[in-house]
Amino acid sequence: MRSAPDELEARAERALARDVLATSQDTDVQEIVNLLHSICDVDIAAVAVPDNGQFHYLVTAGIDPLASDAADTMCQHTMRADQLVVVPDTAEDPRFAVSPFADGRIMSLRFYASAPLHAPTGTIVGRLCVFDTSPRDLTPLQEQALLTLADSVSSILDLRQRKLDAPAAAEAAAARGAHDEVVSVASQVSHDLRVPLTALSTSLGMLEESTPPDESPLRRNLLASALRSTARMASLVDGLLRLNDVQRGLDLVEVDLGEAARQVVLDLEGLITETGATVSVGAMPSVRCDEGLIAAALLNLVSNAAKFARPGVAPVIEVAARRTAFGVRVLVRDNGIGIPPEDRHRVFALFSRLTHTPGHGIGLTTVARVAEAHGGMVGIDDGPSGVGSEIWFELPA
Repeated sequence: MRSAPDELEARAERALARDVLATSQDTDVQEIVNLLHSICDVDIAAVAVPDNGQFHYLVTAGIDPLASDAADTMCQHTMRADQLVVVPDTAEDPRFAVSPFADGRIMSLRFYASAPLHAPTGTIVGRLCVFDTSPRDLTPLQEQALLTLADSVSSILDLRQRKLDAPAAAEAAAARGAHDEVVSVASQVSHDLRVPLTALSTSLGMLEESTPPDESPLRRNLLASALRSTARMASLVDGLLRLNDVQRGLDLVEVDLGEAARQVVLDLEGLITETGATVSVGAMPSVRCDEGLIAAALLNLVSNAAKFARPGVAPVIEVAARRTAFGVRVLVRDNGIGIPPEDRHRVFALFSRLTHTPGHGIGLTTVARVAEAHGGMVGIDDGPSGVGSEIWFELPA
């Protein structure tokens, strides 16, 4: 039995999970629930989180979100089970048979299965559930999908909470003239998400390969949507890892900036082809710097320029450098959507992004950290003829 302090901590973590789900504005968890709904071929799929004597079904497929007294729910009986639970026929299980969700008073659900959702501490904060109005069972593939997708939801909840904590961490760090808290957030998220993301990506890939050609378009679309969500999460992890690398100290060598830029263009060949972008690299000098970090900064700037294009206009991107009184200014110009002057002061902050743009709000933070680590600076100007942006960083030389 839990001690009183342990139970209080568990309640706080469950309340936090509920609040994060209630305030999250992205679609990643919804896409996972939609995918589970399709893979298991059930009437209802949902994320359930208990709080204050109720279960909150905040993200659902097949039913509208709802809240119900915990005593009426099926999840009350599985909340402490740190494993997959499958009830083939609720009418045959005395715990479930008397639930209003099983006996017809609210619904007539005859099948239930769920997997635990965990906080980073290991506390179970909720369940990823599937329900059906007919008795049935899950195939081994469906059971594995339920477990894997539950791990993914747990990781997303952790990430969302860390994002909510990041502004306070940044403010505390700034007050002491340090970035330790922000870097800690980036490092911990990166490592915590790497394993479950790899597992999820592998499982989704296996599901895609095993899906027959005559499968319904809806299921194929849901699977494609989940794969895109996984790719977005992987991109976020990679960005956080690059940001964390900035804090490891500099390995200064003489770097040909032009060669570094051309290598970045090669690395981004897939994105450049996909967006129809044209990228040119002008004459650029050599400078003493950390080659890996400069490559990370250039990669973020060029990829942003390719992604944030104006509708119907192919991106035209120029990478260049010039000497200044301070040192060497490295710049990336584009003809994209641009960044309004009133927003330029905040786009270098961690997790800050413009409301009309996709992304995670990490790329420009990485560029700023790279410049600062070298004793340099960053800035944003209008692009050529007032179209697009010119984002630059300067290195002392």
